[in-house]
Amino acid sequence: MGGKMNIGIEIDPFALDEEWVGQAAKYLKASKMLALARKEHEQVKIDLEVTKAETARKIRNSPDDYDLAKVTEASLAEVLLEQGDYVDAMHEVAQRRYEMDVLSALVSALDHRKSALSKLVDLHLSSYYSKPTASSHAKEEMNEVESKVTRRKVGKRLRLEGE
Repeated sequence: MGGKMNIGIEIDPFALDEEWVGQAAKYLKASKMLALARKEHEQVKIDLEVTKAETARKIRNSPDDYDLAKVTEASLAEVLLEQGDYVDAMHEVAQRRYEMDVLSALVSALDHRKSALSKLVDLHLSSYYSKPTASSHAKEEMNEVESKVTRRKVGKRLRLEGE
């Protein structure tokens, strides 16, 4: 699974059009990966049941090989947990379940990514990322202040030159 999961969920807020174009493809890829992981998980669960049945049959047929005087369900369950093939199959089921859960989290993250993209587009359309502009009244006041500052500087320079 490690190398297969290279679907980025980061969003470039300055390339929202490109992010939206790629969203469906990312979601489809992650969903297919999750479906495959579910299929593999079911297959290893079947393998576990087969291994359990085969190992239990061996134990029932040769209880002396497993130091059992009498085969009961409790003693059989205990001895099963000591058998390497059965334990390996249980670990494989657990690993496939983990991979399935990680991919499920990725699909969920892509759902959240879609919502985030939608909100970012809303912000963009409401000029959230635009440059600030001043009202006409504020512009007049800024120009007036700038003129006063310029006159002071010029007046100061003229006085210094006159001295």
